[in-house]
Amino acid sequence: EHVELALKIGRDMLLLTTKRILLIDVKGFTGKKVNYLTIPLAHIHAFAVQSAGQFDRDAEVDVWTDVPGIPRVSQDLWKGKADIFVVQRILAGRLLQWSGEF
Repeated sequence: EHVELALKIGRDMLLLTTKRILLIDVKGFTGKKVNYLTIPLAHIHAFAVQSAGQFDRDAEVDVWTDVPGIPRVSQDLWKGKADIFVVQRILAGRLLQWSGEF
């Protein structure tokens, strides 16, 4: 397993690996509490990527899973800081086993 994409969003992080999505959510003012959420790609059924609009500064990625208690995971991506098309290409490639060639 290796990291294909790592994005830092404020104090939080989103990592896409060859086997899972890892969300690191830093909580509180001091940042002493950290929530780690890992979702194996085998449990992801769908995903959506939404670009930022003219008046919206955040793009967004949503993932739907079959993990009990976690039907949907959503992560904001800062406009200009993350290439949502790279996120989409990696997720599509892993979930659909697409090589990227036509």
